[in-house]
Amino acid sequence: MKKALDGMHEELKKADLFIEVRDARIPMTSHNKDLLEHIRERTPRLKRLVVFNKMDLANENKTLALIKQIKE
Repeated sequence: MKKALDGMHEELKKADLFIEVRDARIPMTSHNKDLLEHIRERTPRLKRLVVFNKMDLANENKTLALIKQIKE
C-alpha cells in the first residue's frame, strides 16, 4: 500500500479536489483512514468532497444526522 500511496502523491499534486466515496450504510467505517492522513500530510491544500453511495439502502434519518455531523 505504501508504494501505491507514494505513486499517488505525484498525481495528487495535479488535483484541486479529492472525492471520497463512502457507503451510506456504514459511513464511518467505509473510508481509509491511512489514505486520508497521507493526503492531508502531502497535499494540505487539496479540498475533499465526501460522497455517499447506496443511499437508497441506508437509514435516511441516521444518514442525514451523520452528514450534518461531518459538515460541522
